[in-house]
Amino acid sequence: MRLKFSTANRKFRANYYTSRMDIKFTLYENHFKKEETEYMARVAHSGCCTQEQLVDEIAKRNVGIARSEIIAVLEEYQQAIIFALSEGKQITTPLFNTRTSIKGKFSRHNEPFHPKRHKVVVNLSTGKSLKACAAWLKGKRIPNRHPAPALFTIKDFASKTYDQQLTPGGICKIQGKNLKFDKAEPKQGIFLTSGATTLRIREIIDNMPSQLIFMLPPELPASPWQISVNAISGNSTVIRTGYFHKSLPVASILSQAAH
Repeated sequence: MRLKFSTANRKFRANYYTSRMDIKFTLYENHFKKEETEYMARVAHSGCCTQEQLVDEIAKRNVGIARSEIIAVLEEYQQAIIFALSEGKQITTPLFNTRTSIKGKFSRHNEPFHPKRHKVVVNLSTGKSLKACAAWLKGKRIPNRHPAPALFTIKDFASKTYDQQLTPGGICKIQGKNLKFDKAEPKQGIFLTSGATTLRIREIIDNMPSQLIFMLPPELPASPWQISVNAISGNSTVIRTGYFHKSLPVASILSQAAH
């Protein structure tokens, strides 16, 4: 399978990538510097892209290419890299360079590899394209913000969709930052709001700063729901709320079964 990109698409992609050059950041005092005042930059990321979302972006800009073809090529590319690494090869690509190394101490010149004391590590470094991308970009300082939950994407496992719907009784995953909360504190957690109704999610599977995995109530009413996370982040003592950027409808159980 060979994917062909038109000249117009190449020009579009060049304009698309070079037009977004502001990397927003905030400044925080470096408390490890005792003798002088110094500040460190912290990037305020605008979101998180999964491979599925990248595939959607490619398909959107290349109408003649099927989404399944893009996925197939990416899977083959991934397997080719893994196979080459497993053969002990170094890999050089425009995006990244990678190679394996061995970690651990050897006490004899002829000591063999021992899994309990030694391990194989995969090392990555940026390739020429990513280095060129960094040269296009410029920073833009923004005012400091108090750390609050940020919800980037919501995956509904039952429908295998991102940011589209919720399935009653199904499992969902929120990806973002500052998401971890105290489950014992009733004012913290994952909340679903529709009109005057607010539900607190009780079935929490994974509670991490960058992702939350949870189960939706089986009897979730068929309404659009606003999803939010209440949490205390960083050194703060204040509960802050992060909202997903849009309400999500509830998927019909019958339509899910039909698929």
